[in-house]
Formats: sequence, structure tokens, C-alpha cells
Amino acid sequence: RARVRSMVENTARALASSPWTILVAFVVVDCAKHALTLRFDLEPLLALQRAIAKASRSLARRASRADATYERRVEKLRARLAALEARRTPATRAALRCAHGASAMKAVCGLAFVGANARAVMFALPSACAWPMGKWLSFGLDEDAREDGCVGGVAWTMVSAAGVDAACRAFWTPAMRAMRRGGADA
Repeated sequence: RARVRSMVENTARALASSPWTILVAFVVVDCAKHALTLRFDLEPLLALQRAIAKASRSLARRASRADATYERRVEKLRARLAALEARRTPATRAALRCAHGASAMKAVCGLAFVGANARAVMFALPSACAWPMGKWLSFGLDEDAREDGCVGGVAWTMVSAAGVDAACRAFWTPAMRAMRRGGADA
């Protein structure tokens, strides 16, 4: 029994410090988020929300000088808000909440991984590969661990988060769209 417990603890410790752990966690979370976004067609809603936020900030900056242009922009903003409310059903609201929850989960996973591995060397690259960004890749490492090509936990988490999101947008989303079209045609 103690042997099994020791084995489980060692496995958990090894997984917690592996660079693959955070990469796989980010892949799972981002793929789920993009599948949810595609399934409920949330991209137009998210774009509309971003446009409304941008217009609101712009109007707030120019609120002191109300003129005809300001009034037109306020009306345009109200029209966008009405369009957003017309498109938001209970199902899309729940899907938006889940998508935002997935983003929050990704952030929490990243923070937990960085908290556990901020000063750890994840792996080492040949110094020729790491040359332009060597200091950035070794961010958070102790001075004695900062060698050419060492990649720290903070940098690996940031690169993984951005890279997985870009890869999901580039590969997973088009594949899901193709499968969806294939299923609709059949």
C-alpha cells in the first residue's frame, strides 16, 4: 500500500514538473473552447461584443463634445446592442459562459504551473536556436541556471499558451468546420 502511494506521488510530481503537462492541458482546454465556439457559432457574437466595447470606450472619451457625429455613433452603438440581444439565446449565453470559463481555466492552469515551476529549467535548446531570445526564454531562472538555451517555466508557459491558441485556430477550427460541412452534406 505504501509502495503504491509512493508510486502515485512520484508520478504526480513528475507530471507536475513536465513541460508536456501544461502543453497538453492547454491543448485540451483550447480545443474544447474552439469546438464550443464553433458548435454554437459564437465568433460573430464575440466580434460584436468586441465592437461594442470598442465603440463604448471611444464614446466615453468623446462624451464632452456632443454633436451630430456623436449622436450617430450612439445610435449605431444602440443598434449593435439590440443586434447582440437578438442573437443571444439562453443556449448561446450558456455557451459564452462556458467559453469564458475555459479561458479562465487556461489562465488558472498556467498560473498553477508557473507557481510550481517558475525557477525550474523545462528543457534546453541549442544556443543557436535560442540566440535572439535567450534571455527571455530563461526568465525567472536563477543566475546559476541561466545558460545558453535553457527554457524556464514562465517562458514555456507563455509560449505554450500563445502557440496552442494559434495552432487551434489554424488547424483544429478548420478541421471542425470541414467535419461539420461533411456531416451536413451527408
